[in-house]
Amino acid sequence: MHAVTACSDMKRAARWRCHRLPLLVILIGVTVVGYGVLLTLHQPLVQLELVPRVAVDDSASRRARQLPAVTLDVDARSLCAGHLVAYGRQFAQLTDAVIDRRRCRSERRGGEPIETVINQPESVEYYSVDGGCFRLACPSVAGSQLDDYVFAGTGNHLNAWLRSLQPTVVAAAAADTRSRFTIAVTRYEYANLYHTMTDWYNAFLLVCFFNETSDSTDILFVDSHPRGALDPVWRRLFRRTLRLSDLSSDGPTSFSRLVWGWLGYNSLMAIYLSSPTPPLIEEFRSFFLSGYGLPASSTLAPDCGAMRLSVLFIWRRDYGAHPRNPRGHVTRKIDNEEELVSRVSSMLPQARVKGVQIDLYTMDEQLRMIVETDILIGEHIHVFVNSMVTDRDEHCHTVNWSDFNGELVTQPNLDSSPYNWDF
Repeated sequence: MHAVTACSDMKRAARWRCHRLPLLVILIGVTVVGYGVLLTLHQPLVQLELVPRVAVDDSASRRARQLPAVTLDVDARSLCAGHLVAYGRQFAQLTDAVIDRRRCRSERRGGEPIETVINQPESVEYYSVDGGCFRLACPSVAGSQLDDYVFAGTGNHLNAWLRSLQPTVVAAAAADTRSRFTIAVTRYEYANLYHTMTDWYNAFLLVCFFNETSDSTDILFVDSHPRGALDPVWRRLFRRTLRLSDLSSDGPTSFSRLVWGWLGYNSLMAIYLSSPTPPLIEEFRSFFLSGYGLPASSTLAPDCGAMRLSVLFIWRRDYGAHPRNPRGHVTRKIDNEEELVSRVSSMLPQARVKGVQIDLYTMDEQLRMIVETDILIGEHIHVFVNSMVTDRDEHCHTVNWSDFNGELVTQPNLDSSPYNWDF
C-alpha cells in the first residue's frame, strides 16, 4: 500500500545502523508497548533450550569473569543483633540461618517434566511457610523488632518468610551446613523471558552488592515449578541451582550466608522506562554474554558502503512452555511472514534477510544470531535486546512500524488471531 515510501524509509533506517546506530523494529500491534504493559503480559516470549554447540571464547569464560561492585541507594536495617540485615525493604542477608524443610509446605517437589503435570493449578507451584521454616539466632529483645519490618510490594513473599522466622537463643542445630553464599529466589514467571531476565538481573546485582563472585554463588529456588526451558541458563550464570525440595527432609539445613532475593516484580529493570538507567545494566549484558563465551561487541562490522546488512525477523509461533497451556497456543502472531521477508528483501536487495522461529534454536545459537544482526524485527523482544545485546558503543533505536507508513491489518480479535502487516 505504501511500498515506495516504506522502501525509502527502510533504506534510511538501515543507514542509521551504518552510523553506529543499530535498528530494532518492533511489530507491536496498534500501540507502542512499554515495560509497564509488558508486566501484565503472561505469555512466554521465547522458549530457550541450553545445548552448547559452537566453540566459545576461552578468554570470556564464566570462571574468569570479574564482577564490579555496586552501591545501591538502599537503607540498611540491622535486626536480630545483626544476624539479619534488611536493605531498602527489598532484600535481606541472614547469617547462620536455618531452613527446616519440614515446615515449608508444597504439594510438588518441582522440576517435573511439563507433560507429567499438565493442567495443574499454579497454586501448587508455591510454598506455604509455617513458623520455623526459617530460624535465626536472635536475642528476645531484638526478635520483637521483626514484627515491625515490612518488605515492599503487594503480596511480597519475603513478608511471609519474615513472619515464619523463628528466633532462637543460640544458632539452631542443623543436619546439613551450606557454607557458600546462597541467594533464595521465588520465581513468579519462570517460563517468561522478560520476567526471568529481571530475576537474573536481580541476582547479578546482589552478587555485586555483597562483593561475591558468580562462580561461588548458589541459587536456591523456593518454588516448585516444573522443569522450564529457561532453568539451565541459571547454571550458566551462577555456580549451581538447587531447589528447596533438595534440602534434607531429616532435619534443618544451615546456611552461613543466605540472601532473601529481590522480588522480580520490584526489579529496577522492571521500571526502566520511568526511571534512570538501572545500575550496572551494561555490565549485566556483558556478564550474560560472557556466560556463553560471547564478546560484548559484535565481531562483524556492517558493510555500509554496499548496504550489506543483516536483517532478522523473529516469528512467534505455538510452543509448549508451562502446564496451563497444554496446546502451546500463543497470541500476537504475524500472518503474512513470507510477504514481510519478500518486501524487506526488495527494499534492501544487498541485505541478508531471514526469519526464524527462535525458540527452535539453542541459547548459544539465539544469542549469536541476535548479536550479529543489524536490523532486528519482532514482537515484544525489545527488553531482551536493549538490555543485553546492543553494542556498548551503539544505540538501539526502537521504531514503531507506523514510522514507516505501514498499515496494520488485524483480524477481529487481535489477542487470539494472527494478523497481517501491509506496507
